[in-house]
Order: sequence, then structure tokens, then C-alpha cells
Amino acid sequence: MLAKASELRMLDIINLTDGRRLGSLYDLDIDMATGRVRALIVPGESGLLGMTRGGEIEIPWSRVRKIGVDVILVEMPELGQGVAPQAGGPSVV
Repeated sequence: MLAKASELRMLDIINLTDGRRLGSLYDLDIDMATGRVRALIVPGESGLLGMTRGGEIEIPWSRVRKIGVDVILVEMPELGQGVAPQAGGPSVV
């Protein structure tokens, strides 16, 4: 699948850990030597824990699970704020 950076910027980024919307893609961190995407950059929230740089959330490319037509799904447990799941039930956020 090919996608333009401008198309990716319109997609919401969702953390699979707790189902929370992290924001929309702000920028890409690209390794200029290889041309590979190293990370997605999302504007951060104040007080948000996790990998941040200058108020931004840096999501390593290895944490991207799926790029769909409407969303980008990532797995960032260190950003999760959900409640522990009840026995036999889904997690509550």
C-alpha cells in the first residue's frame, strides 16, 4: 500500500493499549541515510507520560500496528491510562 504524507496527516492515531486518540500525525522522523521512517510525531499534551520531545509524542515505527483508511493504530503501553480489565470482560477506559 502506498500513501502520501499529506494523506497520513488526516488520520487519527489511536493507542491500542487503551483505545485513546493520541492526535493526528504532525510530522515524520526519517532516517536520511536509509530513507526509512523512524517515528511518527504527534503533538503532545501537557503532563502526558511517555516518549516526548519538546511537547511532542514520538511513536517509534516499530510500534505502528496498522495503517487503515481512517486511523493509524499504534501500541504504546507507556501512554496507556486505562483501567485494569475485569475477569472475563473488556478493559474499561
